[in-house]
Amino acid sequence: MYRTNKHKRVSSSLVADEIAGIVEKKPKTSPVDMLDWFIDKYGLDLSYHSAWLGVEKARGDLYGDYADSFDRLRWYVEAARATNPGSILRLESDPVTKEFLRLFVSFDACIKGFNYCRPFLCLDATHLKGRFKGTLLAATGKDANQCLFPIAFAICDAKNDANWIWFLGLLRSTLSTRLITFITDRNAGLVNNVPVMFPGCHHAYCLYHIQFNLKDHFPGRFRKGFQNRLVELFNKCAYASSVAVYKAAEEEFYQFGGDKARTFIASVPKEHWSNAYFEGQRYGEMSSSAVESFNNWILKTREMPVFYLVDELRRKIMKQMAARRVKSMKWNSVICPKMDTKLARFIDRGRSWRIIMSNGGLYEVRCHPPKVVSVEERTCSCGYWQSTGFMCRHAATVIIKACGGEGNLVDHIDPLYLVDAYRRAYEEPIYPVVESDIPDFTKEGDRVIKPPRNKRPAGRPKVKRIRSRGEESYTRPNKCGRCHKASKHNRRTWKEPSDI
Repeated sequence: MYRTNKHKRVSSSLVADEIAGIVEKKPKTSPVDMLDWFIDKYGLDLSYHSAWLGVEKARGDLYGDYADSFDRLRWYVEAARATNPGSILRLESDPVTKEFLRLFVSFDACIKGFNYCRPFLCLDATHLKGRFKGTLLAATGKDANQCLFPIAFAICDAKNDANWIWFLGLLRSTLSTRLITFITDRNAGLVNNVPVMFPGCHHAYCLYHIQFNLKDHFPGRFRKGFQNRLVELFNKCAYASSVAVYKAAEEEFYQFGGDKARTFIASVPKEHWSNAYFEGQRYGEMSSSAVESFNNWILKTREMPVFYLVDELRRKIMKQMAARRVKSMKWNSVICPKMDTKLARFIDRGRSWRIIMSNGGLYEVRCHPPKVVSVEERTCSCGYWQSTGFMCRHAATVIIKACGGEGNLVDHIDPLYLVDAYRRAYEEPIYPVVESDIPDFTKEGDRVIKPPRNKRPAGRPKVKRIRSRGEESYTRPNKCGRCHKASKHNRRTWKEPSDI
């Protein structure tokens, strides 16, 4: 007898038991992946049919029926409200067809904790990858230690005006009366509706996305160096600390880019992206990277059925808040560690600078070029203190050398950068939602909320996100197989003589 690579007892049920852990971590595991996995681990050749059945059974054992996950949401909303009083959860379905429309979730711990974070929020949307697709809208801020702080998220069918208005309206009911600075891309649903739903608040455009729009405004395959220089000059306009500095940078931008540069500046109101003209406070945030990081943080979660997706997000946020609450109890400093490190770097940078006092807390810092610091008004001519709320290196030098030394630094720092604010932000916990009492929703007649209609899009399913216009993707450099150098030619088109 000899051992073959096939075995009649390797049934689909056995396959499902073996790969349950893999499917739990990656719900969209393909049968082809499992064929390779069984060969590598056991040396067994499975048929595609057995692998497919095994994956479907494993997914069914873990998540049940994809369709009944929408009906479980109705129970979940009620259970989450009971275990987390004060949370705002809104589930909507079509009154006629009973099909799922959208869901909004904001836990009470996040609502209360945001009062101890800086008043700015990043808004964005990302696509879901489960069987019924959809879109996840998210609002994310940052805590006192520059870490992500999710406030609310919603699941809906698409990123359109109606869903953004609905999401912003519920978000408004969760926030306090503070003036919020919103940072978003230039999606029409956000550009048109944020000022309407939050009158009096400030709306900044993400500089990262505007840079790609600028590159797209100057197309050309062989103009990468020109585009990069153009972006560099545009950034000088965006980071300009005053109107005078902005105008000088703008003139340089126009000289390099010509009339097309003037057209681009005119198409994007400078009040929404330039520090010199922005009326609110961006707290040093020039892009919506916070919510982009949140989307990446939940990348694998986006593949789950909707009920498990919502519960997994609750678990991730609950785990994160608990871990940060425990970690902060070990801190001995008054200022949060990341900001304390930055402040130490600022102090070290200004050790060789001289300070000249003027009057009423006004000082001149003898650096290159010289800066003027007003300790009482918390301003510096470099603009950093005003735009971030955290003192710059010039202000730190003045306070160290002329205003009482290091012990007086904390009095001039925004309280929302201190450890006490960080601890208060994570003081309230998110409580578990017990799943043992979930009713049985497997009967078709008992369903109250049905899954939305899902029409398969044409073409091959997309795995990677669609990049913004002008956004570059990394491409592997071409390497010739004969000369072994990175170049535009290959082995077939290579024409030079060789000794190889």
